[in-house]
Amino acid sequence: VSLLIICAYAPVENENKLKESVDRYNIVAKATSDIIWDRDLITDKIIWNKGLQGIFGYRERDAITSVDWWYSKIHPEDKGRVTGVVNHNLNKKNTRWQDEYRFQSVDGTYKDVFDRVFLVIDDAGKPIRMIGAMQDITALKESEETLIRLNDALQSRARQLQGFNKELEQFAYIVSHDLQEPLRMISSFMQL
Repeated sequence: VSLLIICAYAPVENENKLKESVDRYNIVAKATSDIIWDRDLITDKIIWNKGLQGIFGYRERDAITSVDWWYSKIHPEDKGRVTGVVNHNLNKKNTRWQDEYRFQSVDGTYKDVFDRVFLVIDDAGKPIRMIGAMQDITALKESEETLIRLNDALQSRARQLQGFNKELEQFAYIVSHDLQEPLRMISSFMQL
């Protein structure tokens, strides 16, 4: 009878642990502004969290779960590099990597993203899942570009000031040299 009770209780306990784990994941996903994604490498389907809608505007029904959909949203200038990085890390079975690229929003504009990836490998050594967290770094990139432009402007201004300083030094030298002769004459007249 005790064994029967334990066996009957075990599925309920496992269900509770699974529900608790799912609840914990949902809370963490809500707490972060990241887009959490899970790609099954066997079926090549991707599951996205609600961050996809919050950041890029894609509703769940718009977000096609195929890998092709994801690749189609990567900026054309970044697509080849990103594909190479993914394939390289899959072939090397690197369990962690990160990348920056531009991803298209529902309105057609692109946002800069920082994507962290974790590769799940089965007991036979075969990659079976990729799990990632995409972070919108567009504002950070814009600030970085603004700082670069300001730095360039400051360096240009510093070069101009160096030129002005050289001109002032030359002017001071000329004025000093030109004033020495009248002073010598005054000094000579005073001695006389």
